[in-house]
Amino acid sequence: MGGSIGGVLKIPVILLNLAYLNLLWVLFSILGLVFFGFFPATTSMFAVIRKWVMGDLEIPIFKTFWSHYKKYFLKSNLLGLVITLVGFFLVFDIRLVQQFHSGHMLFFYYFLLMIALILGLTVLYVLPVFVHFELSIYKIIKTSFSFMIVSPLSTIMMFAGGIIIFFILKSLPGLVFIIGGSLTSLLIMWSSYHAFSRLNQKNISERNFQSPY
Repeated sequence: MGGSIGGVLKIPVILLNLAYLNLLWVLFSILGLVFFGFFPATTSMFAVIRKWVMGDLEIPIFKTFWSHYKKYFLKSNLLGLVITLVGFFLVFDIRLVQQFHSGHMLFFYYFLLMIALILGLTVLYVLPVFVHFELSIYKIIKTSFSFMIVSPLSTIMMFAGGIIIFFILKSLPGLVFIIGGSLTSLLIMWSSYHAFSRLNQKNISERNFQSPY
């Protein structure tokens, strides 16, 4: 009973921390003139949430956020540029194909939509992979794609949870500016971390049962 009450009492603290983190995300996105600040600020937000998800709830939020913002400013912007360019060309191709009405183009149109879906689901893992592993840009994207494929449960959790959050924020639009970004990041990081943990446990189990001969 006491544990349940303690859990309920923590909810306001969690919401305040999410609101504070969301405020930092917005301010530091603006600090980088939005385009150059969005990806470093978002990466830093994921870095803080990763600590929370791993059980470190007492970390200094601003200090952790700021240290990651400085450390990964260039790398996160480079990653963001790659994702933006790929997304731009994909949308451009889809719009271009829509102008034609032949059977071959219709097949190509649905093929591009499938690629867009795969890309979108892969991007969900990109920032969690970025803050959890020390990898190059190429390996971040490759690893994110791999997790999207081998972790369908986590991918479904992100997708379904994202829909629920969307309708909550749509019903209460004021929350978008208060916890919209941090709440969505919490969902994505929590789901991704479970995928990372399952893979790690699987690797440990396989090593434990390997024959020494």
